[in-house]
Amino acid sequence: IAALTKVPWPKAEKKRETKHTPLLRKDLALAGMNQVAVWTQRPFNYFPRFTQEGLK
Repeated sequence: IAALTKVPWPKAEKKRETKHTPLLRKDLALAGMNQVAVWTQRPFNYFPRFTQEGLK
C-alpha cells in the first residue's frame, strides 16, 4: 500500500537540502512510520503573508 503524505517539517530551509533526511526519518519513526520512502523534499514558507505588523 502506498500513500502520498505531505509532512510539514521545519528543519529543511533550502532547496534540495538533504542532510536532514536522517533526522526526518527518525522523527517519522517516532511517530510510528518506520518504512517511509522520501521521494521529494521541498522547502516552502509556512507564513508567506505574515509580518511583524500582521497579515498583509
